[in-house]
Amino acid sequence: LFKRVVTDPPAGANKTFRRGVVESLDDTERGSYVAGVNQVKAEHDITLNPIKAAEAYATEERLATKVSDRTKKMLQSLRKQTHVGILSNGDPEVQHQKLAHHSIEQLFDHIILSGDIGVAKPELFRSAFNTVDADEHIYVGDDYQSDIIPTRELGFTAVHVRNDGGPRI
Repeated sequence: LFKRVVTDPPAGANKTFRRGVVESLDDTERGSYVAGVNQVKAEHDITLNPIKAAEAYATEERLATKVSDRTKKMLQSLRKQTHVGILSNGDPEVQHQKLAHHSIEQLFDHIILSGDIGVAKPELFRSAFNTVDADEHIYVGDDYQSDIIPTRELGFTAVHVRNDGGPRI
């Protein structure tokens, strides 16, 4: 996505951006996407307007996010039977924009975002586990190392959607 925001970005700029975003998630006072752009500026010595670049990236991310009708139906069905929530390291403003863009925000009882509470994964999982009163916590994640392992260690039932090539479980 960074290539859509910056013409001919230097090699590694997207990785630098993502690292800057994640490193800023525990700071609720500054926008994580702006922090990511500032990290790219500092490490790759390129000229960018941090606010405009962050807004452009957020727009590209929102438009690139897909939620299938099948997924929406599954969420609707689950919601009739139990509480449903989202845990995300994502920037709160961008995450809410994505949920609104796909008209699914109302399908969640709990939306726990690192930028809102000042902690990132894996501390985010601990906070959710202690905050959401439930007989069972089930977490669906796509990254084996940062989603599945820590949630299992806390007592969640973890479901791995294998987008990262992690082990079969």
